[in-house]
Amino acid sequence: MIGQAFNQLFTAGDVIYGISQPRGRYTRTLLAGVVGRDAQTLIDEGNFTICDHYNNRTFNAPTVMYNFVGPNAQAGENAMNFYLQNGPLNPNQRQAVSQYYNMLGGHKYNPHTAMNTVMNNKQQLHNAGQNEYLAFRRACKFGLDYFIIQLNRRVHFILDVDQIGTCIDFEKIVFKEVYTNVANNNQQVLPITYSELRKCYKNRLIYGNNLYFYLDGVRVAAPWDDDPDLWGMIDTAKHLQQNAPVDLTQNGHMVRQAHVVVPVPVPKKKKGYKFWKK
Repeated sequence: MIGQAFNQLFTAGDVIYGISQPRGRYTRTLLAGVVGRDAQTLIDEGNFTICDHYNNRTFNAPTVMYNFVGPNAQAGENAMNFYLQNGPLNPNQRQAVSQYYNMLGGHKYNPHTAMNTVMNNKQQLHNAGQNEYLAFRRACKFGLDYFIIQLNRRVHFILDVDQIGTCIDFEKIVFKEVYTNVANNNQQVLPITYSELRKCYKNRLIYGNNLYFYLDGVRVAAPWDDDPDLWGMIDTAKHLQQNAPVDLTQNGHMVRQAHVVVPVPVPKKKKGYKFWKK
């Protein structure tokens, strides 16, 4: 099915991941695809099309460190806008969101737990004070497990960036290059999409055929299948981290030296992302 159009592979109950702007281009093609309904109709049926639809209704990102709120919460300004645009939850939507919320609340990626970790002064990498990034990164990681493993649904991962046909820079993801948000006082954060793709790589054998990737509207091979040497550096970093020296804190707890830096290999001549045709 490599080379097949997105709207010919997406079915009701599946979820779209990736950078927000390109996702809109993809959802607008759903009506003409095999699902036969537009995104809003699917949402009305309780089939929310992106993970954000669930997260925005299950926890309040700006204050999640203080209170893990219920499935009907209007979570922050962005979620408030979404909620007002789409109206109250109907019974089908309420059931879908409540099920997601109940699973998320007891999971290791529960954003409340993540915030408690930060507040307990444990190490927080690449967050730079933006707690909502950490909260959403954790919840989106949970979503991958939830939809693929728990519900046995497909996750359709969009690799496009803002410009049509332009692919995400995978080297930045592999080496955890932080993003400088010029519009927000030059704060440096690790983009949520980077964390999602790293989790997909680490769980590639578990996710199997329920994880699809797309570029320019058609399905492509997984990024690590196209460049296994690059993505293998994640495994190298993990090995170095696991074998890093252990230090004792003042309270006698053992803590491994954090954030092992893996030397960046000599860059190869870029050949571009491969495309396949039917």
